[in-house]
Amino acid sequence: MHVLKMSTVTQYLLAAAVTTLIALFWILRQRYDYWKKRGIPYVKPVYFIGNLGFVMRKSVFDFFLEMSKKYPTDCVGMFLGMTPTLVVQTPELARKILVKDYGNFEDRFLYSGHADPLGSLNLFTVKNPIWASMRQELTPMFTSSRLRKVTELMNINAAELVKRVQRNFIERKEDVDLKEVFSMYTSDTVAFT
Repeated sequence: MHVLKMSTVTQYLLAAAVTTLIALFWILRQRYDYWKKRGIPYVKPVYFIGNLGFVMRKSVFDFFLEMSKKYPTDCVGMFLGMTPTLVVQTPELARKILVKDYGNFEDRFLYSGHADPLGSLNLFTVKNPIWASMRQELTPMFTSSRLRKVTELMNINAAELVKRVQRNFIERKEDVDLKEVFSMYTSDTVAFT
C-alpha cells in the first residue's frame, strides 16, 4: 500500500491555503451578517456578489418590486457585492433621512468620480465638504411650495405635449421621434421653471 508522502513545505502550504480559505469564509460570513446583527430584514446574499446576481435574470425594477413585496417594511438591507446597502421603502423614512437626519447620511457611496467627473457631481455621490455646500445651495429650491408650483407647470407642459403629439403625429399617422418629443418637453419645463 502506497502512502502519499508530502514534503514539509507542501504540508505548510496546504495548511496555509486551508487556513486562508477558512479565514476568508469567516470574514465573509461576518460581513454578510451585517443586517442580521442590526435586526433589519435583508435579502440573503450570495458570497462575493451579494445581491447583484439578479442583473442577468431580471430588471432592476422587478428586483426592487419583488423585494418590496417580500419585505413590506420601512427599509430592507441588501448587499452590492460585499458592501451593505440600505434600501428605504417608505416616504416617511425617506423624509426623515433626507430632511431631519441628513447630517448622518453624508458620504454614502464609494465612488471616486474619475470615470465620470461631471456625473459624479450630484448629492448622492459627492463627498463632504462639497456635499454640504451643494445641499445648502439646493435646499431652498426644494421647498414644498416651490415643488408644488413646478409640479403644476410640469402638468401644464405634459398636457400641452399630449395635444402636440396628438395633433402632429397621431392624426397624421406619422412616426414619433421620442427623443425629439422628450427634448421639447424637457426644454419647455426647464424654461418655465
